[in-house]
Amino acid sequence: MNRFFKSLFKTLFVIVIPFAIFSSNYQINGSAADVSQSSNIILPETVEADIPQEGKYDLMLDSVSGPLTYYNQTDARWGNYLWGGRDPLLTYGCGPTVMAMIITSLTGNQVLPTDIANWAAANNSWCPGEGSYHRIIPDSASAYGLSVSPIKNRTVEGIRNALDSGQLVVALMKKGHFTQQGHFIIIINYTADGSFRIADSNNYDNTKYNWDPNVIVGELNYRASNGGPLWAITTPR
Repeated sequence: MNRFFKSLFKTLFVIVIPFAIFSSNYQINGSAADVSQSSNIILPETVEADIPQEGKYDLMLDSVSGPLTYYNQTDARWGNYLWGGRDPLLTYGCGPTVMAMIITSLTGNQVLPTDIANWAAANNSWCPGEGSYHRIIPDSASAYGLSVSPIKNRTVEGIRNALDSGQLVVALMKKGHFTQQGHFIIIINYTADGSFRIADSNNYDNTKYNWDPNVIVGELNYRASNGGPLWAITTPR
């Protein structure tokens, strides 16, 4: 009988102990795998979406007056719109596009480049085959209830003073970094080191850069009319 129990005990020992070891290791390895997976997960990097997407620009820029709705005159939704029935906005539309950005952002009402183009054509601010008369800036701003004034101090300091008071600054540029002829841009902010940030309706990439303020001032079109080349625009005070 003793021999039987000894033989049974040995048999159970051979069968049970390896199973217990196997079970124990399985549980430990399982827990370690869970910890390892959660601590070593590599999340995909956040990548900024390509702009434009399907020819559309949908984004906001930081400005001294708050978020600025960015429009691009080449946008697929209106780039081929014929201003006055003849001039495509993608080529001639910087004036309407700049003012659509400002009016939309400051009033809270969506106003598109086509809306300003139609307004300009009906209000003597469209120059057929050339683009915008300079009056489009002060006249359209006033028509949509905004306060606009020329900046007489046409220096870096004068522009900064307008920005410091929360006003957006429209600048008419001559041939240089931004255009081969004439072009409106918006100066929307400046950085800690004094660089200007802009909204360029024709070249989105220009909105990504910090611009030397002396480049901006040096390329202003000082032959501008109607209070240009610098206008400060804000909501009525």
